[in-house]
Amino acid sequence: FGKLDAGFITSNVYNNDKNKHLTGVLRVIASSDPLPQWVLVSRKDLDLGKISELKNTLSGLSSTEEGRNLLKETGFSGFIPADAERLSVMEKYNAASK
Repeated sequence: FGKLDAGFITSNVYNNDKNKHLTGVLRVIASSDPLPQWVLVSRKDLDLGKISELKNTLSGLSSTEEGRNLLKETGFSGFIPADAERLSVMEKYNAASK
């Protein structure tokens, strides 16, 4: 490690099983409200049926053993569909940055 007194790290990285060593050298001193970190996007003209199929596949990963194993390997706990309410948490951060 380099020399640093404080910094930012995503909770996904901090809590990932591959990074358990971090809990021995770092202490969480503050955290933000849960923020959408990854958003899946598509081109505007992608067929809505394909989009629906992809959303259903991703949100259903946690319901099968194979899917749970894949999630664990990638460090994700699961996927949830985006909607205006879930993304509204970003509004206060956008307003604060202006």
